[in-house]
This record gives sequence, structure tokens and C-alpha cells, in this order.
Amino acid sequence: MGLEVKGLDVVINKLRQLEKDSDAIIYGALRVGGQILTNEVRKNLSSQGVFDSSDLLKAIKLSSTKLDSGGVKYVVVKAYSKKAWYGAIFEKGTVKRYTKPKPNKRYNKKAKYSGRIPGVHFMERAVNSKENEIINMVQEIITKELN
Repeated sequence: MGLEVKGLDVVINKLRQLEKDSDAIIYGALRVGGQILTNEVRKNLSSQGVFDSSDLLKAIKLSSTKLDSGGVKYVVVKAYSKKAWYGAIFEKGTVKRYTKPKPNKRYNKKAKYSGRIPGVHFMERAVNSKENEIINMVQEIITKELN
């Protein structure tokens, strides 16, 4: 799951041609956009109220801005820590689970259905709801820095 800013590559190329400190401008703009997404993820998670999410709320962090092999810069918002290992389960849910019966020679027991955890999709909803705001904010910051 990701958020792609289309048209930003043209702006980034123009920044590189200006000989300004383009990387600092790009990283700063992306971090502001990532912070908007981080806040929205926390808001979505705390509004669920179905589970105690204090560890998961603390685990939602904006990691460093990264550069992939194609030269595209991006930020990563992650919801994982040792205490909040269940972040992916709440995001995507689980498949149907069955418990294995204990082996017994006298009875032929079938596996019992033990349920499914539906996904809450707190990160996906944050991306979908804030996509336009993040794109506009990143473009606004870069344009402001250019002038």
C-alpha cells in the first residue's frame, strides 16, 4: 500500500537543475506529508475503540525519508514494534482459523472453527482520506521553497 505523487518527478528534476539544496527541500516536503499521514493513522486507530491500542499508537512512527534505486524519494509510516507486533493483523485481518482436535482413537473429531479477525484497515483509510491533502501540501512546500 502506498501513496504516489504523480507529476512530482518533473518538479524534482527542475529542483536538481537549480543547483539549490534540492534534496533538503524534497526531504522536508515529504516529511511534512508523512507527518500528516502519521497523524491520520493515529486518529483512525484511536477512533476504533475496539481494542487497547496504546502500544500500537506509540508504535506508529514516521521513519526516515528514503531513496529507492530509481531515484524516487519516499517516507515510510510504520506501525510495528516488539510490543505492537499485531499491527498487521489489525490492518489486514486474518484468514479463517481452525483448531486441531486432540488425537483420540475412539472418536473421529473434526477441526473446530475458531473464527476470523476482520481487518480494521486503519492505514489504508488514512491514505485514502488524506491522499489529496498530502499531495497538495508537498507540492505547495516545494513551490514555496523554489520562490
